[in-house]
Amino acid sequence: WSLGCCLYALLCTRPRRLRDSPETEPSNLEDDGSYYNYFYPFRPPLGESRSELKAYLERQKRGPDLARLRCGAAADDLVKEMLAYEEPSRSQMRQILAHRWLQSRDREQVLGAGQVDSLLQFHRTNALAQAVLLDMASQLPLAQLRELTQLFESMDKDGNGMLDRGELTEALTKAGLQPEQARQAAVRLLRDGGGAVEFSRFVAALVPSCRDLLSAKLLRSSFDRLDENGDGFVSRAELQRLLERAGSKLAQAQQQLAEKDKLLQKASAAHLPGDRGDRVPDSSDDESCQTSGSKRLRAAKAARKAFDNISGEGRVRVSFESLHRLLGGNFS
Repeated sequence: WSLGCCLYALLCTRPRRLRDSPETEPSNLEDDGSYYNYFYPFRPPLGESRSELKAYLERQKRGPDLARLRCGAAADDLVKEMLAYEEPSRSQMRQILAHRWLQSRDREQVLGAGQVDSLLQFHRTNALAQAVLLDMASQLPLAQLRELTQLFESMDKDGNGMLDRGELTEALTKAGLQPEQARQAAVRLLRDGGGAVEFSRFVAALVPSCRDLLSAKLLRSSFDRLDENGDGFVSRAELQRLLERAGSKLAQAQQQLAEKDKLLQKASAAHLPGDRGDRVPDSSDDESCQTSGSKRLRAAKAARKAFDNISGEGRVRVSFESLHRLLGGNFS
């Protein structure tokens, strides 16, 4: 029972707002210090009177409010089993540990608070900053990319490799946003994505939530990769070439991870070699990553927009210092 209460609190994304003391005068403003978030399943009694304690037991008999959890059916079922009011009908620990939610490798994942913030802010990011984040995403360690791949696939309900408005809205709602707030956020994310968010854009949007990656040194490394001729500036043409190939590198890495995971599942007892290298493989010379004419045109348009947004129309190159100022306090 106690562990069930703790699990409920960990999964709760919509806590009750309770007054700090029954004696406190009710207020219409919940940020006046007299209210607090209560994450546990059953509202505690306001006093120790017989009627208050009886009402508290009745709430326990009715069971927890699972709508506050915003998680999958399997997690809901586990919480209900652990918080069954009658002890004889409550599952034993051996049964709890064998529950499908704890054992499943395909357990539905939920966006973390930092990831939600990154997704909400991405549409406000300058086009050049988005391109840099895309390049940084292509340099993610494979272990971290695997985690983001699993999260993306959990959100991609129809398995078409793209996140549409409904899928984004559902994921953001489960992460704790109100339905209308989640819908509006999904619309903003899709505005520049052609009606859907592909894997590469999804990973780039989440880079700011990977705090260990955000450093001036890494930004400098990304800038140097863009500066192909080493003149200390990134030109519009260099940025265009980045936009043409970065998404392909991430797509190749995603496919590589999926194939490797299938092999590991089929031969989990066999000794298989680990990842070759710590980064996404370079696909710049891969014939499968050759860019089409339409993709090249889209990349050229995005590069021109990125430079125009920095200091007005017509700019054709940018220095590292200008890029660092553009990204503000995200890199230290």
